[in-house]
Amino acid sequence: MIAFLRRRWMPVTLVASLGINMFLVGFIVGNHGGPPPPPPDPQRIVDRAIEILPPQDAAVLRAVWERLRPSIPPGPPLRDFPLRVKAILLREPFDAAALSRLFDEQDRRDEERRALLRTGLIEAASAMSPEGRKRLAELRP
Repeated sequence: MIAFLRRRWMPVTLVASLGINMFLVGFIVGNHGGPPPPPPDPQRIVDRAIEILPPQDAAVLRAVWERLRPSIPPGPPLRDFPLRVKAILLREPFDAAALSRLFDEQDRRDEERRALLRTGLIEAASAMSPEGRKRLAELRP
């Protein structure tokens, strides 16, 4: 009789255990934090830096920023980027080349944006006083 009950309940127990484990893994992965936060907006960082810099250094940063800002491509988060990825993934027949082009375009824009911001920071910091560079170094985005 015990052997019969073991054979009868063993598959049910295994399925229940598997279900509980899958639920726990899904819960942990699903609540692990989600996607990383978007990078901070450069305009907000510049505004905050200008507030804490000595007036002369703030003027240097403001001048560099105003000169570079028009050439900085719109950057992350591109609000429509996830929707564009989704649209390509759902299109039939699937176009791997289109998805690759989309990622290449995003990478190009990100790199162009980073290069301009990097150049601007180097230029501004080179013209700042040691006190201004110190305050800039202490700024947290």
